[in-house]
Amino acid sequence: MIKKRALIFFAVVVIVMIGAIGQTQAGSSKTKFTLGCMPLNLPTVELIKEFLIPPYEMEIVVFDANHLPAMALINGEIDSLILNHNVWIDTFNEQKHTNLTMVKPYFYHSIFGIYSLACKDISELPQAGIIAIPGDPSNMDKALRLMNTSGLIQLGKKSGAFYSLLDVDANPKNFKFHEMEVTATIRAIRDCSAILSYSSQLKQAGFIPEKFRIYEDPDHYDTGIVVMPESEDAAWVKAVVETVGLESFKKRFNDFWQGAYVLVNP
Repeated sequence: MIKKRALIFFAVVVIVMIGAIGQTQAGSSKTKFTLGCMPLNLPTVELIKEFLIPPYEMEIVVFDANHLPAMALINGEIDSLILNHNVWIDTFNEQKHTNLTMVKPYFYHSIFGIYSLACKDISELPQAGIIAIPGDPSNMDKALRLMNTSGLIQLGKKSGAFYSLLDVDANPKNFKFHEMEVTATIRAIRDCSAILSYSSQLKQAGFIPEKFRIYEDPDHYDTGIVVMPESEDAAWVKAVVETVGLESFKKRFNDFWQGAYVLVNP
């Protein structure tokens, strides 16, 4: 009797293992997948879909907030995303205790800087001017460090993993900082003395980024396709990476973005 039960248990374990292996193989060999983005970078994702190497098919899911694609990915609602830069993803993983993976090689970056419609140089920024900055930790850190480098403010000792407004030691012009979601700072450009934002956001809003950029950050955060760890080596993910490397894709990408997004491997 004991021997019979052992055989039954063994058979059940084998069946479960075979089923799990089958599911893994099906997931890695699938030809249709979903990818999340925002209107900000939708043109890039649409280009990837247009040039995507056969036999793969991509369904685009557009979200209206910067964090929503990442939340959808960890909840299993989408298979992948292209939107947030690598430092943002690392910070999200740390805060949410997740393990989203940005697959290498990365694809592109946008030029972060101080942008203004009212001023031609950072020296023209007025006393008590309103400055719109990103409110999330990684982009606020980037914004404050850039303002520190430019001499507009002076940062003290970092109180946490990232610089925040609490770490501003000196603000000679008494700037008033308005924290906003990083993708929303562009909407404040007409109402503020300056915004800290990315060139891609100005391009999508109809501005010529280099015309209104009064200070540029030389350090770039890269963007690529983000997946759950178990999908990192999937054939469909590799197909997306290979598509971005196509010369035909690169030409169309560069023609459209005109330097607002810059390919990591041009």
